[in-house]
Amino acid sequence: MTHATSDGVLVDPASEKLFHRVATRIEERETQLTQQSPDGLPVTLTTEEADRIFEEVAPKKKEQTVGIGSVNEVARAT
Repeated sequence: MTHATSDGVLVDPASEKLFHRVATRIEERETQLTQQSPDGLPVTLTTEEADRIFEEVAPKKKEQTVGIGSVNEVARAT
């Protein structure tokens, strides 16, 4: 996550809000998948799934996702 000190403390209220929104959505999705799992074992989202949630939640500015810096220019799998 961007805008954090070296010990992980978020320094920007907007970054903190975004972080908590994304973390909540990821936790909700993992809980949903765990409940649907036939074996009942905890489910952890892949990095790609977590990234997708971030892109859904994060605001857009000039057609780029806010909060991921130069990663906006990196080609991603569709």
